[in-house]
Amino acid sequence: MKRPAASADYYWDLSGSLETSRISASPLGFRTQSGERLGFSVVANRDVLPYDFEIAEGVVLPAGPYSFMSCRLDASSANHRPIVFDAGYNFGEFYSGRYDDVNLGLTLKFKGYATLAFDMNLVRARLRWQITPGNEIYLVYNRNWERRWDPMSRFASLGERGVVKISLSIRP
Repeated sequence: MKRPAASADYYWDLSGSLETSRISASPLGFRTQSGERLGFSVVANRDVLPYDFEIAEGVVLPAGPYSFMSCRLDASSANHRPIVFDAGYNFGEFYSGRYDDVNLGLTLKFKGYATLAFDMNLVRARLRWQITPGNEIYLVYNRNWERRWDPMSRFASLGERGVVKISLSIRP
C-alpha cells in the first residue's frame, strides 16, 4: 500500500496578498506486490483573478476570488509488463463551473527493442515509439473543441493540429 501524501503550493502577488493556493491530498493509494496501482486524490484550489478573464470567445470569468475542489481517480497495470494500461478520471468544480476529463493510455513493449505508447484524452492522442533509450519518435494529434448549448450540436471543432517529433541521442 502506498503511503498517504499531501502537498501545498501558495503564490502571493507583489503587494503580499495571497493570489493562488493549491492544497492536494492523496488519502488512498494502493500498489500490489506485482506493481499494479490504484489511487485517489483531492485538490482544494483558491484563485483570485485580478481582472475579468475570457477563457473562450464569449465566456468570461469575472474578476474576484474563486474556491473550488477537484478529485482524481487513477489506475494502471505494472510497468514491467509487455502491455501496460493506465486510466485516470479528473472531476469536480472548476472556477464557476464543472470539469470532467478522462485519460487513457496503452503502452506496448517489443522485447526491449521498441516501446509504442498511445495516450488519449478528450482532446489529444499521442503515439510514442522508443527505438532505444534516448531515440524516440512522437506523433501527436490535438483537436480543440468548443462546448455549445445547442442540443443538436453539443461540441464544435475549433481546430486541429498534428506534430511529429524525432529525438535522437548521438553518442561517440
